[in-house]
Amino acid sequence: MLLWEIFTLGYMPYPGRSNMDVIDLVTAGGRLDIPDTCPAPISDMMTSCWTRNADQRPSFTDIVLRLQVAAALSLNRLNIVSRNSLNVALVVYSMRVSSIGDVISFIMFFCC
Repeated sequence: MLLWEIFTLGYMPYPGRSNMDVIDLVTAGGRLDIPDTCPAPISDMMTSCWTRNADQRPSFTDIVLRLQVAAALSLNRLNIVSRNSLNVALVVYSMRVSSIGDVISFIMFFCC
């Protein structure tokens, strides 16, 4: 929800609905529309967080990693051959890691 609020520049989600209406809507599978200003990697992550089955949602470690990869790609901070950057980013994006150090080691291995 926080990312949705950020990318809508602070709009209130589910305007005009009571808390019970929102619970009923979400329980029935209703979801907010992805904001037009939201980049694809972030919108993909948001929708994966909204998956009904909690076991299929990303962990907080995964969320942090996905945000870092999206930021790095948007700022062109990954110093990789351009045709391979997406492949490396996708591998990093899908990794389950125990620490950010693992991600940095992985990126350094492929980039340097």
